Amino acid sequence: MRQPRPTRPRTRATVATPTLDGIEDRVGRHIAALIDFWGFGRHAGRVWTLLYLRPEPLAAPTIAARLGMSAGSLSQTLRLLERWGAIRRQRVGHRLLHAQNDDVWGSVVGVLNQREGRMVRETTALLGQSLKEIDAAAHEAPERAAHMRLRLRA
Repeated sequence: MRQPRPTRPRTRATVATPTLDGIEDRVGRHIAALIDFWGFGRHAGRVWTLLYLRPEPLAAPTIAARLGMSAGSLSQTLRLLERWGAIRRQRVGHRLLHAQNDDVWGSVVGVLNQREGRMVRETTALLGQSLKEIDAAAHEAPERAAHMRLRLRA
């Protein structure tokens, strides 16, 4: 016959108390993945999220240390985000600080206008040029040229 095992008092599993840095990291990883999915790169997402969640502007060395980024990679990312209008630079005394723009959707629209707008303009120009070329080459196959012209004008 087996001896009954001695029972241990049950203890509750300890759950780590969330920290602001931990929450910031989790949100930053998620936003970075989303922004990377859109083709803008993970670093842009991490930097933007950090600046968005912080109430005060941050200096580049602080951002680099917090995110574990090299100075060169951070510099490129900051310039990209500034060009898109997603963040702004401000000088406080001799320090150069970076902050997010409060208008999130305005920033998104600005980025899309700059990035996708250029592509739309290039495509529109190409289609216009192609329509002219179809007219010049229509003698090769008039029905095919008419069909192409119809499709490209749609």
